[in-house]
Amino acid sequence: MVEPSRESYLALERELAARDVELNEAHAYQAAIRDVLGVISESSTDLQPVFDAITERAMALCGARIGAMTRFDGELLHLVAYHGVAQEASDAMRAAFPMKLARGSISGRAILDHVPVQIPDVPADPDYALKDASRQAGIRSILAVPLLREGQVVGTILVSREETGSFPAKLVKLLQTFADQAVIAIENVRLFNETKEALEQQTATAEILKVISGSPTDLQPVFDAITERAMALCDARIGAVTRFDGELLHLVTLRGVSPEAEDAMHAAYPMEPGRSSLNARAILERAPVQCADVFDDPDYVPKDAARQAGFRGGLAVPLLREGQAVGAIWVGRAEPGLFPDKLVKLLQTFADQAVLAIENVRLFNETKEALEQQTAISEILRVISESPTDVQPVLEAIADHAARLCDAGAASIFLTEGDMLRHVASRGPLVGQTTPLELLPINRQSTSGRAVLERATMQVADMQAEAAEYPLGYEIALRLGYRTVVVAPLFREGPAVRYDPAAPPGSAAVQRARGGAAAHLRRPGGNCAPKRASV
Repeated sequence: MVEPSRESYLALERELAARDVELNEAHAYQAAIRDVLGVISESSTDLQPVFDAITERAMALCGARIGAMTRFDGELLHLVAYHGVAQEASDAMRAAFPMKLARGSISGRAILDHVPVQIPDVPADPDYALKDASRQAGIRSILAVPLLREGQVVGTILVSREETGSFPAKLVKLLQTFADQAVIAIENVRLFNETKEALEQQTATAEILKVISGSPTDLQPVFDAITERAMALCDARIGAVTRFDGELLHLVTLRGVSPEAEDAMHAAYPMEPGRSSLNARAILERAPVQCADVFDDPDYVPKDAARQAGFRGGLAVPLLREGQAVGAIWVGRAEPGLFPDKLVKLLQTFADQAVLAIENVRLFNETKEALEQQTAISEILRVISESPTDVQPVLEAIADHAARLCDAGAASIFLTEGDMLRHVASRGPLVGQTTPLELLPINRQSTSGRAVLERATMQVADMQAEAAEYPLGYEIALRLGYRTVVVAPLFREGPAVRYDPAAPPGSAAVQRARGGAAAHLRRPGGNCAPKRASV
């Protein structure tokens, strides 16, 4: 029997030692993979611990001086993890990011080529652009592996060594495994965030609908809730809702600004539709509009207000009812940039809810107004039936209900007396504060006189601005302190009714006459709505 030679024993020992090394490496690789998977399982919402763990494990297993990870957003490379060098070298490397995609960086090459890329000797590579940073870090060879998701590159893992030379294939495969794990982590966080965002949006929608159901007569809580939810979900610094009256935009809700900035924002309203602001553009175009940076937009006017409020990127969505704009929702962020489509759609959902609230309040108020008017008519008819010989309670009841239904400061009734109008009844909050005018001439210098002469309802938005058109009405308005006026003539079968203080007992105190009479409503300011004026 031939005994093994010493050389055979040595060869066997070398083979066993090599297998031990391979086995230890395999155990180390498996341990590193388990560690990374454990970090992934514990980081369902935060990618940074995963990136740090992968970078550190890759450095250790590859014997690297530097380990790093980048994310690619479709345009720029962003450094998300960087370990293993002195502070000065780290600062120099970080200063190079974010960077455009190019072959001057190894991550750029890995992304462009969609495959692992190596540089065996950095100083000898003519295209590598980061030689100074690499020299400061003391690195000579680099390996980068792309993170691939459905064929698209979303980032890279890279390791660098002090020695020149290529990395062995087993380390390239190891980094590819880490890259696959990084993609799994990114996808997990994306799915988690999408589910979380969907839940948050559904919750916000449900909360707004709850506010709508609890505010059948008041829109302000709805606008406030929509603004606050929109800001939270869009990560916005400022939020607002505007109403459009057909001519001008009015700011009805503003959140997220200091008192000084709030004053500046309010000073910009009311405003006309146009391109001066995002709200105005949304109203004009009846479509969502965005601005990546209001300071770079030549048409955007309230730049000082934007600077005080601290926002740059903005999004506005119109409130559309039957194709017509009735307002807009707007959010602004401190950082420049466009909002993603999902947030545009979210604001459109909020806009639909705002329109629903507006319509609900309108229908509620119309029903309430109709009921109030029918009730007032019934009460006046009751007074008429109870006062067959005395018209004064009837006139007072009419004035009282007219003042309440029209939200007027005072309602007065005048009846004709020859060529004059005599005051016979007044009701409302302003009554008693001043002495009413007992007689008015029937001429065109006052709204009451003109209403009788023209047999038509007259309305003036601001009587204190009508000195030339209504000189007598202007003087009375100044003395009594009112501004808005609507006057309706009282006619029966054509001729107007007149005042007759000497009417015999049992006869009506209003009779037919050639002259006219008027019911006169006065408000502090603002137009009377057509429905109110017709009461």
